[in-house]
Amino acid sequence: PDGPEPGAQRILCFQDEPEFEELPVSSISVVLLVSASADYTKVVCPTKAITFPPTIVQQVEEHTLVLSNDGTVPAVFSWILQNQYRSCLDECRKASYGAVSMGPERPKLQPVRTDRRANTVRRPATCSHVRPCPLPSSVALVPQDDSVLEMTQPRSDVANFCWPMSVEPILGKIPAGEQVTCVVRFQPKELSNFSCNLQLSVENEEPGVEAVVVQVAGCSMLPCCHLVVSDCLPSSHPDQLQIVFRALGVGRQIHKCVTVVNTTTENYTFHWRELGQEKLSPFACSVPVSQLNATKHLEMLFSFIPKEVGMFQSTWRLTIPERQVEQSVQLIGIASEPSVCFLPNFVRLRTTLIGTRSEGRVQLINQEDCDLRFSVDPDSLYCGTWGQTVQVFPMRGVAPAQSQTDFKLCLTPTQAGEGKFHVRVSVQLVRCPLTLDLAAECYQVQPVLVYHDHTRTSHHLRSDRDNCIDVGIIELRIPLTLSFTLTNVGKPVFHYHWLLDTEAQVSISAATATGIVGPQAKLGLSLQLTALSRTSFCQLRVQLLISKGPTFVMLLSGTSAQPMFRFSFSRHDFGPCFVQCSDVEYNKTDLVFSNMDENSLIIEGQFENQPYLRVGITQA
Repeated sequence: PDGPEPGAQRILCFQDEPEFEELPVSSISVVLLVSASADYTKVVCPTKAITFPPTIVQQVEEHTLVLSNDGTVPAVFSWILQNQYRSCLDECRKASYGAVSMGPERPKLQPVRTDRRANTVRRPATCSHVRPCPLPSSVALVPQDDSVLEMTQPRSDVANFCWPMSVEPILGKIPAGEQVTCVVRFQPKELSNFSCNLQLSVENEEPGVEAVVVQVAGCSMLPCCHLVVSDCLPSSHPDQLQIVFRALGVGRQIHKCVTVVNTTTENYTFHWRELGQEKLSPFACSVPVSQLNATKHLEMLFSFIPKEVGMFQSTWRLTIPERQVEQSVQLIGIASEPSVCFLPNFVRLRTTLIGTRSEGRVQLINQEDCDLRFSVDPDSLYCGTWGQTVQVFPMRGVAPAQSQTDFKLCLTPTQAGEGKFHVRVSVQLVRCPLTLDLAAECYQVQPVLVYHDHTRTSHHLRSDRDNCIDVGIIELRIPLTLSFTLTNVGKPVFHYHWLLDTEAQVSISAATATGIVGPQAKLGLSLQLTALSRTSFCQLRVQLLISKGPTFVMLLSGTSAQPMFRFSFSRHDFGPCFVQCSDVEYNKTDLVFSNMDENSLIIEGQFENQPYLRVGITQA
């Protein structure tokens, strides 16, 4: 058992013994089934070696290890450090001592343990000139509150040396089928190369199984100057550092904060100078020269102002005369336009008729991590061929980061044909406006109306003025038919509708009040005009309405009169007549109807024959 957890309390609960009856002593057999499983622990670690990058003294680098328990029983493990080895720096590492380093974090300067007793540092008599070097921790030259990197001299006594590599947790328990993450830390306290082996010891491990061993290696470095930059990149040249600027758009000033840290116990002066720049440089330094006290840091700004899209490079040299250090730093500026576009960037509106509204929709895609303002150029909404504008909603606004903004395009054409629009939208940080191409096609309804008179003569009616039609003299209560032909000479289908005026003396009706005419189709139309009384009518208004098209107006004029005719008599007396049982002998007389009119007349007898009187009509 692992023992009670910290802070745990033991609680005892008591329960009364239930009532029972004692039995005589007898032998009772109880069968108890016991089952168990036994297995070896199986712990797997996929990592076999860890190599830490060059680490500044007193800085911490971490690496994670994952231990998996693939067995069926819990596994208790512990880490054992073996083969601890420390070696002197090679020539390359020695060359880096006293140089300039760069990283995203500022070094954690540790206080030097000082001895208040006066100490004397003697130089060798044979050394006439000694280059400044880090002082051992036993020398008390700085106040106790100041911070410097602890620079201990290489020691041969490993027992008194704190090993910079550690692992957490150093021991633990892994349940069956689960994992545990261990963290390996490297925190050097002096300049040296370090290596060791981390051996994993697991209880109840199967005999003969190869132990898990992780090889760990790392080296330390201690520059005299450290540059703290948020996003520094390794350069292709080992002796050169890189600082990268990323600008979204042109003409904007981008700042990069660079913190210069003096990691030594001596004051010195640093100089920044740009190399080989003939034309105006897009880079600038806010503090080209400054003095930096020991263990202190100074924040400065490098500025990048791109004038165009592209990548710009400039080499700067950092010089520390007191330490005889020269370090090249390459500044790289990358200027790019925002990733913003229309989807789609070409829109063809639905084919429509004159006066009919047509709409379309597009989206402005903003793929950047910042909001961008936009505005539509009003002068780009005009189409020269049509002489009209398209409506865009919205005209201005803000496109949120990583979003899609909907645009609505509306057009109501006033003339037929095809029109093209090139809408320009200015977006923040984009050098040239975005262009949205818009095409629209409008058809004009082209009906042709022809009137056919009683002589079969065709008259083309016009829609831009009133058409006067004289029907002449019409017979009373006899319908007069007016014939028309409606032709569609255009492409779109249109509807027609009759709008008829009514008068008390004249009745007008249409055989088909409304209908559809297809492309290149002809349709016969007719109106029936009936005079209800003797009258004379003038400019009786009749309209033929075409949907999305013209309106034909017809003014009808005419006269309704009774026809000229004559009867041979208006009264006749048969006189006394004999009553007969048959009609063999009957009295008769002829009533002659004479047509005195120019037009033919239709005679219809409406007399109902009686047993004593019959009327028959025959044409002479």
